[in-house]
Amino acid sequence: MDDPAKFKAVKGQAMEDPALLELKNKADSEVDEAGANKALMDYNRALFRKVREIEPSLTDYADRVEQSMTKRIGAEKGRE
Repeated sequence: MDDPAKFKAVKGQAMEDPALLELKNKADSEVDEAGANKALMDYNRALFRKVREIEPSLTDYADRVEQSMTKRIGAEKGRE
């Protein structure tokens, strides 16, 4: 199984964590743009931490994906 497929499977496992679900719901329901960006960053940090915890072999791949997502969120924030 390649890293993207493995990541997708592990992300599914990670999303079973109630604390992670709560962060995701908060990010999805935030109406204030600044609050939404912060909530999304918090969710992403927790998600990638959980993925690394469940499957340490994905650490390098998770680091790259997380960095890309963080950069994208920052770019979107800059367009406000």
